[in-house]
Amino acid sequence: MHFKNWLLLVALATGCGATTPAEVDSEITGGPVGTPPIGVGRSVCDWTQNMGDEAHLGKLCPAPHGIRLAAVLTQDPDAAAQAANPDTGFLQNHEGGPLTFGDFVAFPIHHGPDPDDRTNDTWAMDVWRWVPSAIDPSAFLSHVTTLSSTWRAVDTIRSFGYVTNGYVQQMPSAISLGRLMVAQSSGRIVPVDLATGQALLMINPFANTPFDGDVRLTTAGGFSVRTRDYGDGIPVGTTYYTATAWPTDAVPTAGLDPRGSWLIEVRPSGATRLIPWAQIAATSVGVPQRNDLCNWPFGTSGTPPATGPDSVPPQFRCGVQRPKLNSSIATRPTDGHLMVLSAANNNIWEERIIEVDPVTLSPVRSMATRERFAQGCGVRIPLTGSPDWGDTCDVLTNHGQVNIGVAPDFNLLGSHRGNGIDDEYIFCLDNGDCGVGGYDGGFTFFGDYDARGTIAMFHADGSVAAINNEVGWGLTPSLDSLHRIRLDRNLFSDAFNFNTGEIGPNPTQALQSAIYSPTFELTAISQIPVNFNANAIDLLAAQEPTDTAGNAYTVDGDGILYQIGASGAARDAVSLVDPATGEQLSMETMQNYFAWGRGPGRTSILYASYAGKIWVIKTADEDDDAPSITTTQLAALHPSNPKHELALAAKMAAMMSIKAPPPPQ
Repeated sequence: MHFKNWLLLVALATGCGATTPAEVDSEITGGPVGTPPIGVGRSVCDWTQNMGDEAHLGKLCPAPHGIRLAAVLTQDPDAAAQAANPDTGFLQNHEGGPLTFGDFVAFPIHHGPDPDDRTNDTWAMDVWRWVPSAIDPSAFLSHVTTLSSTWRAVDTIRSFGYVTNGYVQQMPSAISLGRLMVAQSSGRIVPVDLATGQALLMINPFANTPFDGDVRLTTAGGFSVRTRDYGDGIPVGTTYYTATAWPTDAVPTAGLDPRGSWLIEVRPSGATRLIPWAQIAATSVGVPQRNDLCNWPFGTSGTPPATGPDSVPPQFRCGVQRPKLNSSIATRPTDGHLMVLSAANNNIWEERIIEVDPVTLSPVRSMATRERFAQGCGVRIPLTGSPDWGDTCDVLTNHGQVNIGVAPDFNLLGSHRGNGIDDEYIFCLDNGDCGVGGYDGGFTFFGDYDARGTIAMFHADGSVAAINNEVGWGLTPSLDSLHRIRLDRNLFSDAFNFNTGEIGPNPTQALQSAIYSPTFELTAISQIPVNFNANAIDLLAAQEPTDTAGNAYTVDGDGILYQIGASGAARDAVSLVDPATGEQLSMETMQNYFAWGRGPGRTSILYASYAGKIWVIKTADEDDDAPSITTTQLAALHPSNPKHELALAAKMAAMMSIKAPPPPQ
């Protein structure tokens, strides 16, 4: 470890206070230190919300000259205790992502060691800043404040398995015009001035409604902040989010109707608009309602199994629509229209992107993601002997003759099945195309069908732009400097048999970083060697951020953060080592958020959320033309983790236990 890195870690550990800062370049901060930039474009590296901006494709920041670990901040002090739980084996929290603004970095923090009892879990926001200035190479990170919050995840008001299957939803946060938007209970927000730490007011969209102060009303997705003027009269800094009032029954029962859901707009003035979700997910734009009929899997409510290639799945009521958990609203760059994600509370396969006019907050059209993905029987699922489906595929395909690609429990093309455990952020390209990723089901991790993801994209007129059957999960693509759509690919299942614990038949398979053509044809651009004995080897970044040189960044389940060059070669890598114990943190965690920021000497800083910590990554002391790291060097980074058997078993059990709610009565 560099000596100056060690000093920084010591300073963080001992809680050094801020010194009196001097004035700095207005290009960086928009004014003197202590006055965060107001408006748009003052600092290209400000990430004021998850995924960087409201289109959710990230921002490009100057490329670091190699990477090194500069500091480690604690996001979840109970992460190790949660991962050590024999029934869990890994951190199941969707930790909220870091946010950056001028000299500041902020992120949600979580307390709660028991994954089997979330009732006493608490959340807050931590704020740090670079001092004495953002252009002084001697600057260091100093803790500013911890802001308390009454916000609670849905998991704390319902039992394990009700909505997220224990994969605790993320606490939303964002920065709007220099104000940190701190989520509170019952759908409320407190904006806090970053410069002064002063809470400005309590924003309560539910005041004077029957839901005012309702403890079982929670935010559903993240906060999205408008960062540009689209010429429609909606001011920059307007914040959007969704909320749901969950059932109040003493005994949790899957499939109970929520008591209401809403789309919420918060203007910079504090004025709010509260729109019932029934007006967003409306019949007028083709969204099925509670008592409309939807397709359900064979066997639902005692219906017969499939008997041949012409079998038709049973139909039951769809269930009431609600906003999807952990899915933030996107803004289409061409016209400022909002794109929201909705699904039926019971029929989770009935998922739609809904376009909303930001002026009237009324729906324009909906785009169904259901029954789009031809990667089922005979494509990724064996026709016979599938651990997931037995010989159902053989029945449906008439021994491989017909209906190739269908989901065997429907005899229809596949659909997204995340139902609250994903981070499904809608993303929009500059041409107005918008899409969303998700996973398609299948959880035995045997061979070819391990819940690998899919992506559906739509043109601005609602027509299908592209369908990708290979990659997606709940991940959000990013746009690199060459205008290529970047996303990680996980080839774990091709090499590891979860049922036997054996490697094969292709142990040389590796994780790929991938790009897509405009039609979403997958092109692998790199093969990154991984350790098949680790407890988790999948690339875990919720988004693969990129820089102006075309490098992309991602972290794997071994705790290795990679810098991947534009050509696909791994240029550099950093082991994420716990500064307190010296242990390399190798554990499965929920999808990790990244954020760019501007640091000392105007360098780019990368913040990565992983394993309950925020890892601060700075430029290394290397030349611009530093060579790519070798395969041998990469392989040497991977640790031997004695806990991998526990984590694998826990991951398997958690995913296998996911069940769809029953049809509504």
